[in-house]
Amino acid sequence: MKANGKNLQSIIEGQKQYVVPLFQRGYTWKKKNWETFWLDLADLLEICQGDSDKAEDNEHFMGAVVTLPFETTKKGTAKLFLIDGQQRLITIFILLAALHDEVANDNDDNDLAKRIKDNYLLNKSQKGTDILKLFPTQLQGDWDSFMKIMQGEEGLEESLITEAYMFFGKKLEGKKDIELLTLTSIITNCLMFVHVELDKDDDPYKIFESLNFKGEKLTQADLVRNYFFMKIGGSQKEQEEIYKKYWNPMQHRFPIGEKKERIDKFSEYIRHFLIRDGAEINQGDVYAVLKRKIDSVKDRTKVLDLLKELANFAIYYERLIYPEKESNKELKDRISRLNKIQVTVSYPFLLNVYHDYTTNCISEVDFIEILDALENFYLRRFICKIPTNGLNKFLPTLYRDAKELGGNLVTSVKVILAQPKFPSSYPQDHEFADAFKKKPLYGRSTETIRLILTRIELFENNKERVNLDDPTITVEHIMPQTLTKEWENSLGEDWKRIQEELGNTIGNLTLSGYNPELSNKEFLEKLKRLIESSLKLNRYFKGLTVWDAAAIQKRAEHLTEIALKIWPHLGAGLDNANNSEIKKTTRRRRTQKPKS
Repeated sequence: MKANGKNLQSIIEGQKQYVVPLFQRGYTWKKKNWETFWLDLADLLEICQGDSDKAEDNEHFMGAVVTLPFETTKKGTAKLFLIDGQQRLITIFILLAALHDEVANDNDDNDLAKRIKDNYLLNKSQKGTDILKLFPTQLQGDWDSFMKIMQGEEGLEESLITEAYMFFGKKLEGKKDIELLTLTSIITNCLMFVHVELDKDDDPYKIFESLNFKGEKLTQADLVRNYFFMKIGGSQKEQEEIYKKYWNPMQHRFPIGEKKERIDKFSEYIRHFLIRDGAEINQGDVYAVLKRKIDSVKDRTKVLDLLKELANFAIYYERLIYPEKESNKELKDRISRLNKIQVTVSYPFLLNVYHDYTTNCISEVDFIEILDALENFYLRRFICKIPTNGLNKFLPTLYRDAKELGGNLVTSVKVILAQPKFPSSYPQDHEFADAFKKKPLYGRSTETIRLILTRIELFENNKERVNLDDPTITVEHIMPQTLTKEWENSLGEDWKRIQEELGNTIGNLTLSGYNPELSNKEFLEKLKRLIESSLKLNRYFKGLTVWDAAAIQKRAEHLTEIALKIWPHLGAGLDNANNSEIKKTTRRRRTQKPKS
């Protein structure tokens, strides 16, 4: 390994091609990065004041470029893998192309334009893709635009590459020839790099880790991807085939959004994949754990098998976070309901169940029962206000525990979930019923309250099915949250206590598409709208003339009876003898330390 300080010209001159490995991430620099880079160049341009000779006396450090030689063509072009520094180099090449095009606009035979094209952008004696000094092999639309820009072709697609080219093009508009000449000299002579040249016997990944693993530049998934392909090895063609077949489809299942607080679903998927057998792994440790797993598998074929398994389970995970991808309506509806109550902690467990279902180890009916059991478990605990801490350790071990208990998977899962003591802390019928009637629900998770009311609405088939995904159908308080004088008078002297104790309980809540219109109107005015509603939930109000504490409590009793039918105790109907034996085994297992 050699490390030397070099300017850009020294790095790219001669017959060379820097190949960005296909397993590296795509181009990620955006306007804020381009702005910072351009401001640095503008400062240097001001220092030189139109004298290109001064450029050689001013240096600007750009960071490290790490390369690994892998081939020399018959025509003498040295090919090197660009292990690190691709974001900076790609940006510089785009700027040089924009600079070339700005100069060539005035005169195609311009000496500067010819020098940029022949010395810095292209290997003029080569053909095909070998003509490019920088060749990104990623299978993303960005790179089509990059290659067209380098070769002066039209028809650029929308991409960050195109945006960067347009950004620099606007910055260069109207600049004088002497400024363009000086800027070219600044780019090629002033921009300095530490060029780390690896030998073929060096481990490029150790260098890669030291540059990236401790920083914020790459996601955990990025690091995992790069290490996988380093270990898989093989020819470039073999790696391209593996990338196309396994990694590329997998990473496109989990796109990262553009919001400020971006959620890296891909890295989170890998974490859930790793903890599906009960291991405890923090979000920042995903790469380190999987690296150890890969290192423990010496055989290249087994490393590839691990990648195939990761790609296969990604299909299940995609259906968990995007239920619309699931073709089975019964499963899709249940997964959608679980997502509404934000039960991501159960994903590691469900990955295993999905795999069992897909490989015909369990039936569709079994899978549905397990999904229903999870909803039951979460909602009973939610109603009884049982803290969720501890579930992140309990649920990932659920599949392993259920399999070790033996027998029917559905039965074992239900019995483990139904334990009344920590860590399950599953509420018994009397606890659930009492909390359902009396505890304030509204003001916690509106989405969960809406789900509860929706499930009650759909209980015992409603022939006039209503689209309950309609966002205009919201949770409505019968006795309003803000009481008018009319409401206070109708409730009596104890109106304040009634509102505080019963206002947000289930007995006073319903679903309605007329929430703004109903607002805090008197009960009889609301009643007209409610009994006209196509929602079965609101037929209850027909014939009522008053809405007070007694009425709210009576309706709470009515809804509680339905809730106990929708979410019955998970232990109901299980064989008592087997149930008792499994409980003993479960208690014993809960005292054991989880496997890592």
